[in-house]
Amino acid sequence: MAVGHKIIIAKYFILKNKEAYKEPLLQIAKADQKRRQKEVHKTVVPLRKLGFDVRLTPVAYR
Repeated sequence: MAVGHKIIIAKYFILKNKEAYKEPLLQIAKADQKRRQKEVHKTVVPLRKLGFDVRLTPVAYR
């Protein structure tokens, strides 16, 4: 019900303002960050269980 309500509200403002829908970037960024953290966790935990000391340092994107 809540999702349907949000869709209706979004459609209302899109039609009212006569502009194209834009995906909320903040939600996309949060989902991407969560996905990356999950992937790192899935990689690090098995290595620690095997007795390795794992330290990760993020690198800058080019």
